[in-house]
Amino acid sequence: AGHQVVGIGQRPHAGLDPGVEVAYGPLSAEALGALTDAADTVIHLSPVEHGVAESAGIMGLVHMANAAARSGTRLLLPVHSAGDRELYAQAAELVSSSWGPTVVVRMAPLIGRLGDWAVGRTVATLMNTEHGTSGPIRLLHVDDLCRFLAHAVFSDRTGTVDLASTDTVTYVSARRRLGETRVRRGLPIWPVTDPEFRLVPLHRDWGFECGWAPLDAVADAALALAGHRLDDAGVPAVTVAAPTVGVPAAPEVGGADGRDAL
Repeated sequence: AGHQVVGIGQRPHAGLDPGVEVAYGPLSAEALGALTDAADTVIHLSPVEHGVAESAGIMGLVHMANAAARSGTRLLLPVHSAGDRELYAQAAELVSSSWGPTVVVRMAPLIGRLGDWAVGRTVATLMNTEHGTSGPIRLLHVDDLCRFLAHAVFSDRTGTVDLASTDTVTYVSARRRLGETRVRRGLPIWPVTDPEFRLVPLHRDWGFECGWAPLDAVADAALALAGHRLDDAGVPAVTVAAPTVGVPAAPEVGGADGRDAL
């Protein structure tokens, strides 16, 4: 999409595009500083929640925020609005109070075909009846998250933005669409089962709208789960053609001027 993408991770990832250059190792100040010095934008995707896959914890975010600020590099941080309020408020405050340019993206619960712990937790939450929530909820398809992050890289906007589907789906409708999905007993669920969002800035200021309707996004996850059991690893990754009707294509992007994207 016109970017040179460079990543850093503690270990190899099976689903990573082979065309992406990756430096493997701990998120040390020295390693992060060398990478952020050469980048226009940093997107911090490592979870801050301990005990989940590929987590670098809150200290990993501290190191990344410090490196980005010292380099003057714009830092994007997606946070889970349905997650632990104290933990994710701490992460958002840590980034937004940085002296460098930053964007905090408050995501709706993630859903889709991606084999990811957050997607699995959303499915487990939708299937769980013990939390007593049955009303409407907004969701975010992984495709729309990727589209927004690509869109945001070309923007110079900063601050906090909520990212969620315009429409909602009820827990009852989502369970029906998930059908006979098998969920491992005791799988963690999101502690905030009805997060609230302000979507006017997303549409008006950022010029972005999600393409996936929430019920279609749930159906997409159900397709990935067919014949599998949901466990701690999340939804099994499968290759399925995405719908082409009624879903906006990824935004057009320009050339590769400037530095790299990390």
